[in-house]
This record gives sequence, C-alpha cells and structure tokens, in this order.
Amino acid sequence: MPLGVSLTLYDGSTPLAEVDGIKAFWWDYADPVDTDWPIGRADNLATDSSGNLKIDLTWVTQLQEYDYGFLLLWREGTSYQQDRIFAGRVPVTTVTSGQRMQRNSGFVRPPDWPDIWDGESEIEKAEMVIGVWPQPTSGTGNRIAIKAQGAFTIDWGDGSTPENFASGATAEHIYDYANTNLVPCSEGYKTAKLVLTPQSGQSITLLDLSQRPSAVIANGNYYWANPILDFVGRFPSLTGMSIYLFHSSGASSLSLCRRFWLTDSNSFSVAFSDMFSLLDCVIVARNGVNTALSWFSDCYSLVIPPYISAFVSNASFQYAFIRCRSLKVVPKWPWATVASDLYSCFSGSGITRAEIDIGTKAISIARLFYDCRQLRRVSLNAPNATSVSYLFTDCLSLTTIDQLNLPNPLPADLTELFNDCRALKVLPELNYTSGHTTTNMFTRGQLIRAKFPGMASTFSIANQQRTHVLQAG
Repeated sequence: MPLGVSLTLYDGSTPLAEVDGIKAFWWDYADPVDTDWPIGRADNLATDSSGNLKIDLTWVTQLQEYDYGFLLLWREGTSYQQDRIFAGRVPVTTVTSGQRMQRNSGFVRPPDWPDIWDGESEIEKAEMVIGVWPQPTSGTGNRIAIKAQGAFTIDWGDGSTPENFASGATAEHIYDYANTNLVPCSEGYKTAKLVLTPQSGQSITLLDLSQRPSAVIANGNYYWANPILDFVGRFPSLTGMSIYLFHSSGASSLSLCRRFWLTDSNSFSVAFSDMFSLLDCVIVARNGVNTALSWFSDCYSLVIPPYISAFVSNASFQYAFIRCRSLKVVPKWPWATVASDLYSCFSGSGITRAEIDIGTKAISIARLFYDCRQLRRVSLNAPNATSVSYLFTDCLSLTTIDQLNLPNPLPADLTELFNDCRALKVLPELNYTSGHTTTNMFTRGQLIRAKFPGMASTFSIANQQRTHVLQAG
C-alpha cells in the first residue's frame, strides 16, 4: 500500500467538501524554511464529499510511515479574502485511492515528444525517446547501440521493421534525420519512440546502454551516440545496468537524458555519472541498490535527489553527488544503515540544508560539504566519525548549525574544518584538545563565539578577516 497523507479540510467547523483546484507542495522536513526546496507538488487536487483529501506520495517521499513532513495547500479564491490555505506538519501514513503528487524535479516533457508509458503496469519493457539531429553526411551519426542479457526485440520507432536479438547480443541502429516517420520537435531536432521487450519466455537480467556503436566515421568521432532523451523501464529480473558515459570526442551517450525511471527491478548497480541533463530519476529495486560510489557525480541539472526504494547496507557514498550544482535537497535516507563512507559525498553541490545522522558508525565524513556555497543550515550527528577535515570548507552561506555531534575528542586532523565559512557567527561546543592539526581551521571566518571545553584558558584564533577572542574550557 502506498505511503501518503490523509486529512480533512475545514472552513471553520464546516468540511470543505468537493473543492477542487487545490495546489500542493510537500517537504520531507517537518520545519521547512524559505530556502528549502519542496520535493513534491500537485496542481489540481480535490476533496471528496466529506472534505477528505488523500495524497499519494509514491516516488516522492523517502520518509518512513509515521514520520512527519510538511504540507502546504493553496486554493485561489475570487479575491484574496477567499483564498484557502493550509500549512503544517503532517504524518506519513498508508493511503488508498490517493491523488498522485508529482516529483518537483523541474522535468517537463516537451508536448511534441512521443508519449511513453509510466512504467506502472505489469509489463516487462522499456520505452525511450530518441533524439535525432541533422548530420553533415547522411548515415554518419545518430547511432544507438544496446546490449542485453535475455533474448530481446527492439522496435526502433522510425518505421523500420522490429528486430530480434539473441541474449548477450548488441543491437545497433542508425537514425536518418530525413526519415519522414520521425516526429519533429520544437526544440530543433526530431524524435523516435524506441520500445525494447523480452522475447516470449525470456526476461531481461542485464541492460547495457553504454555500448559504443561499431561504425566509426573518418575523424574518429561517434556522432550523437545513444541520444536517449527519456527512459522509462520495468524489468523485474534485472540485477544490473550500465549507462556510464563513454568519453570519446563527439560521443554523448546519456548526457542528453532528462528522465530515467526504472519502476521495478530485482537489484541495481549503476553509476549515473556525467548525465549532465538529468532532471528526474526513480529507481525501484526490491533487493536494494548496492553501490553509490560516484553515483550522480557531475549531474549538473539534478535538482532533487533520486527516489530510491531500498539500499543494500554499507554502500560507499564517496563522491555520490559531487558537483551536482543544481541539487537543492539532501535525501532523507537512513544514512546510519546504508552508508559505509560519506567522503566528499555532497562536495560542490547546490544543497541549501542538510540533516544527516550516521548513528554510531565509524566512517569518514571528510569533505562531506566541501564547497557547498549555498548551504545555510546543517544538523549532523556523527559521534564516531573517523575524519572531519575540510568538512565545511567554502560553505560561504552557512549561518546555522542546529546540531554538530562530532567525536569527543575530535579527530586529529582538523584542517580547514570551517575554512571560509564567512557567514557563520556561532559554533556549537567542540571538544578540542592539544595535538590536533588545525591548518586554516577558521581562515577567513567571522566567528564571534565558540566553546572548546578541552582547552584550559581563553585563547585567540587569528588568520581571519577579523580576530576574535573565543571561549575555551
């Protein structure tokens, strides 16, 4: 049964029955502030005859049942006095027949793309939108290559005859921009709808979208190789995929893909690195995702984190979201269970708020928020972290640390721990003792208060734009 929220709306003591046109926004935080990006939205919800409103948060929330998130509802009236607004904390519960909220990822399908399925029916297949561009010489580019384990059939979507392929074979095709069966797009290219299905009695266990087309043109480039713009697939027996961008001059692989939804699989292991255009990602893996190393690194367009149905415990999250410049939200994942390493996990990302609890795990959190220049608010519980150097380096906008539970005493290397935190004025208590490496620990800061119980007397910290006297033990 899906997770969602259920509540009854009132005007005073009168239920708001059969009211439509309700806009909604959802946060996985119970106390969002003005910089927090909502991860879910809906534009036309309606109450029933009793004023009840049920919202299905499938593929939106990462909260567990009975956790609290925040819901904002608004319905425009004939004047501002007639507007209806609800805003408050709401527990996540199981719901039936709820109205679906969408992921607030910024992904909007161009209206002239061919329609593809939503991945929710009990069918095993993948549907993709393929982009086709003009080429200097007919037949030189717009190539695609797909490999799969399990015999499969592909309808290329350009009027050509569907083709059957043996298990383990690589299927290749060339799209011709002059083909009149292709659908023109207002963005300046044409499109085709590719459909991949297993043959009768077969199941797809592995899918490889990173294959290089075999033909090479004269200058050694692969023109627009694998130009998949939209992917929705469901393969219940799938245990692995490969979609990693291959770096050959002129190759694009999945760097053009804006949406990637895998709505059912057995288990999942794949890196989405360098998918520069990716806006929305959903991964449903019944037995868990088992790797997160460099997972979404350099996915510059990603605004909200992917929805992940389950993890295998103790995966490495090193560099998982490094340089995701547009990313606004740190996911509400069970970090204490799933992570074996958070080194540089969000470095260089656009996150504005972070709440991470790793419990009692002894793992690295060094560079976790390095160069997160829009990060404003943090709550971090890591009492057994093994390394913390460069943790908040260049967090220029950081103003509020709600919780900072680090080891007592601190790890030995505190290099650049708060370097260039220019907006931070107050530090929570830290048990600093002698013998630490403190190179540039507070350089270019503006601190006015900090407490270090491990030191015996008041001391000064220089190498800032200002020098302040801070309280020691």
